[in-house]
Order: sequence, then C-alpha cells, then structure tokens
Amino acid sequence: MLQTNPVKKLHETCQKHKLKVRVVDMWSHDGSFEVFIDNQLRGKGMCHVKKEIALNRAANKAYNEVINMLSVGNMKIANS
Repeated sequence: MLQTNPVKKLHETCQKHKLKVRVVDMWSHDGSFEVFIDNQLRGKGMCHVKKEIALNRAANKAYNEVINMLSVGNMKIANS
C-alpha cells in the first residue's frame, strides 16, 4: 500500500491552512533538513546516507507538529 509522500502531504496541508513552509537544506553540512512553518522550526530530519530520507523525516515531523497545532487550535475555538 502506497503512502503519500511526506513533503507533498506537508505542503498540501499548509497550503490549505495558509501556513508558510520553508525548508532549509543542511544535508551537505551535517546530513539534516530543517522545516520551518510560519518561521518556527517544526521538524528536523537527519540521515547521513541518503538525502531524501533526511528530507522525508523532517517533513513528517513538521507535518505531525502542524496537525497537533491545528487540532489544539480547533479545541480552543470549540471551548470558547
């Protein structure tokens, strides 16, 4: 069973909720990628062997942070 690419999933979710995504490629320096959502670090992924794995790990962590952030925001609105 194929899963959606983490980078695509992150970008689609952020676009839907009007959030700005910035990916910083530091792979050649330390094997990592950092993902910033609205200028806040939300995900960092590392893999010294394969660049794509580092990017996917960072995107997946950022995606999970965004989903948590959105669900907390929705709970606050519902409780108001």
